[in-house]
Amino acid sequence: MPRHSTMDFFDHSYYVTGKNFTRLMGRWPYQEQWESRICSFVLILVCVSQYVVQVIGVITYFDNKEVVLESVTPFMIVIFCTSKYINSIVNLKTMIKLLDCLKEDWNLYTTVEEKRILNEHALIGQYIIYGYVVFVYATTVVFITEPLMPKLINFILHLNETVPNKFPVPINWYIIDMEKNFYPLLCYQSICVLAVISISVANDSMFIVFLQHACALFSIVQHQLKNLLSKTDLEKEWNFHGKFRRTNNIQYDYYMMCIKNHKRAIKFAKLLEDMYVWCFGIVIGINVPLISVTALQLTTQSSTIQQMVKYTMFAAAQMLHLFFDCYLSQQLTDKSMDIQENITLSNWYKMSLNTQKLVILVTLRSQRPCRLTAGKILFLSMETYASVIGVIVYIDDKEVVLESVTPFMTAVFCGSKYINAMLNVKTMKKLLNRLEEDWIIYTDKDEIRILNEYAHVGQFLIYGYALGIYVATTVFMTEPLLPKWINFIFHSNETVPNRYPVPIDWYIIDMKKNFYPLFCYESLCYFAMLTITVANDSMFIIFLQHACALFAVVQ
Repeated sequence: MPRHSTMDFFDHSYYVTGKNFTRLMGRWPYQEQWESRICSFVLILVCVSQYVVQVIGVITYFDNKEVVLESVTPFMIVIFCTSKYINSIVNLKTMIKLLDCLKEDWNLYTTVEEKRILNEHALIGQYIIYGYVVFVYATTVVFITEPLMPKLINFILHLNETVPNKFPVPINWYIIDMEKNFYPLLCYQSICVLAVISISVANDSMFIVFLQHACALFSIVQHQLKNLLSKTDLEKEWNFHGKFRRTNNIQYDYYMMCIKNHKRAIKFAKLLEDMYVWCFGIVIGINVPLISVTALQLTTQSSTIQQMVKYTMFAAAQMLHLFFDCYLSQQLTDKSMDIQENITLSNWYKMSLNTQKLVILVTLRSQRPCRLTAGKILFLSMETYASVIGVIVYIDDKEVVLESVTPFMTAVFCGSKYINAMLNVKTMKKLLNRLEEDWIIYTDKDEIRILNEYAHVGQFLIYGYALGIYVATTVFMTEPLLPKWINFIFHSNETVPNRYPVPIDWYIIDMKKNFYPLFCYESLCYFAMLTITVANDSMFIIFLQHACALFAVVQ
């Protein structure tokens, strides 16, 4: 358990790794200002110098396609890490709020079980960070040392072969003789690459810390709701919670405390979303083509074992990064959704009527999961990861890639409509209130007739639109099953391969053995996504027809 001294709290092993990496890049909120400025200046200088020589290198060797292709991945990684650094600057205040909330929670939750949950999730985060850091730096070292391997083999085996000097990333220092100063420049470039990668490690380490703490907060609420004790037991076990007592009904007061803790968890998750939403948008946008380029390099430029190992580990690191973002975000979503399950397992039916009303409020709120998004467009989840991997696995098959584009864009399309509904809920309330008022204001027979006429037109449009969308979706989803049905009806002995409506790859699940469950799940997912569009467009039709009706009334 972290020590409660203000200075020492984040020096606990749970948080010290993330703190030290963030401090090294000059973005730790509580470090000295002079230290922050020096670290930031050195890091920016290193990143800019790496960026400039890479650009000059691309311009110099622009006619060499292999060199240009080799430059794409490092170039995109610099942009990738720079976006994370800028995010840490822009969202410094949000980060301070998250750190303050985290520290307060260790003082707020004092029972043995609550401390156990906090420690458990913090320990999981610590192990994830250790594994992540080791793998990322191991991959980086392999990437940096790959050009030196032929020289090392030449030296060990006493070969007389001439090995040309080669840098990990194609660069051109322009005013410096790169042959004479090969080793100093190689060392400097290695430091630059490690510094750039450290930005990503620092950012992701703090993300893991915050996300695991958010999961811990939801787990505490689940525990409190699931293990609601009797009145007598609460009187014995809950004496130290006297500060929460508001009425003579101890169960009611206990549930009020649970609601406050639930709100606290939701607030923390919201801050986490605000901290990383735009960063994830850029990261996911870069990560997908980055993996594709690396996969292409693996198939076209792996002429030696060293290069094969280099590109394999590099591709694995990128896929692991994407997996962690999606998996951890899915974990947060699942934890926030599990609240309602734990409510059903509690003895809610034995509570007072007033307490049962609180149960309804918590149940309703828990039906809206806390999600992390990439740029407020794409939900980060294992479904998103499966869709992306589905494209990458078949990157050499142009037909499969092309087939994946439309469903992927549809998911983005529906996600943007859902985000729009969330952001404009107040505007929607105003529109609904205005619509209701207009039916009261306009009382003349002709006015009522016009309102009814346009409302009926809107109703028929919605029916036709919804029917068309769902019929089209049904045809789209069942198309892979048609050959199987024809085979069954006509008793044909032809072998029909299992095929999904959208190219996907669940990676850790046997998709052949679990074809029908996965097929049903994918179908439900796409029907749910299309329902977002139907809901959004239905309300648009209602509001638009009512606006037309108002102008018709005036006319």
